[in-house]
Amino acid sequence: INPNDIESIEVLKGASAAAIYGAKASNGVVIIKTKRGRGGKTKFNFSTRTGTSTLLRKMGHRTFETFEEAYGQFGTGAQYGMSGGTDEMKADVDLYDSNYAAAESDFLTQYPDSTFTPPSNLASIGAYNSSFFSTYESYWADRDIDYEQELYGQTGQLTEHTLSVIGGDESTQFYLGGQYMDEGGIIKNTGYKKLSGRLNIDHRLSEKAKISVSTNLIRSEADRGVTGNDNTNMTYGFSIGFTPSFIDIRQNDDGSFPINHFNPSNPLETAEYFVNNEVTHRALGSMTFDYNLYRASNMNLGFLAVAGADFYNQENEVFIPPFLQIESSKDEAGQSVMTTTDNLNTNLSLNLVHKMKMSGMNFNTTAGLQYETYDWNSVFVHALGMIPTQTNVDKASSQSVYQDRKKRQDRGQF
Repeated sequence: INPNDIESIEVLKGASAAAIYGAKASNGVVIIKTKRGRGGKTKFNFSTRTGTSTLLRKMGHRTFETFEEAYGQFGTGAQYGMSGGTDEMKADVDLYDSNYAAAESDFLTQYPDSTFTPPSNLASIGAYNSSFFSTYESYWADRDIDYEQELYGQTGQLTEHTLSVIGGDESTQFYLGGQYMDEGGIIKNTGYKKLSGRLNIDHRLSEKAKISVSTNLIRSEADRGVTGNDNTNMTYGFSIGFTPSFIDIRQNDDGSFPINHFNPSNPLETAEYFVNNEVTHRALGSMTFDYNLYRASNMNLGFLAVAGADFYNQENEVFIPPFLQIESSKDEAGQSVMTTTDNLNTNLSLNLVHKMKMSGMNFNTTAGLQYETYDWNSVFVHALGMIPTQTNVDKASSQSVYQDRKKRQDRGQF
């Protein structure tokens, strides 16, 4: 619901709720009333808002100023923080590590009851250090890349436009509202867009009869990225938590991304190419017919009919290109997931409401019928072994299709 369309929010409990909305409302209902038209001169109202969103606060990260410091934390992984140096020199890092492991093994063989604790300064190990650290320190790149800034540093542009038109005469009133919203995310290729429109019409057929109709059409699109929980270490926040600041996994000039040797995925590459898109179309409609059957000084008998429908279509697309680091080692690299969901809810409520005043007391009696339907249909297609840049599921090496259907009908009398 567009917040600009809301007139009031009310909580109704007890017998009053059941009298108006039926048996299911006996525990109370939350009533959201949208704006209605009113008689008089037609009025137009247009507003626009714009702004930006940025990262509020960072978690921070550890810096490694020397090769020795990085080696103490990551062992041979420190070699990925070197700038220059031959492959043979980098291989010496592995050799040093294996020699160190051999020294530990020899020590434990001679003194099995002892615990081998490496000294805090690895350069003092003696025969196994020689000039190791001093030699490779000159090749230490001394990089300190803020990957929180690289990933969450985008400025999201926010735009919202709203329009409302109110008017009518003594017998017919209308309210027309519209909204367009565009929210850019602070992560690349993320954001949210929404376009909605509402029309409320009230018409008095006679002195005893009144009819009200409400419609609401909504289209929304969300590019979510991969910011939630997962079991593959692909989530942005999880990935950068295991990525030291001394390695450079930023995009190369040719568009490719370096391998992240500390995590199964490169979060910057994932943000660039991973697709997680959701498009939703929704239509809501309701009609209320109120007719006064009998009215006296101390008594009133009315008939109230309420009908409504809620339909939405949701399409989800997830595409993981085969060249992403997290996919490249798989037998069927690359995934495409397409999900289409249709859901229709309908309801009908017919009520007779009798109100009487007698001896200073109020008596309310309600009798009614309720009918509700629920129809759900969801189709899920999962394709593996994709062709680069090709998202069609029929082009994959294998496909799996699943369908979920649910139908339900509820009837009630009270």
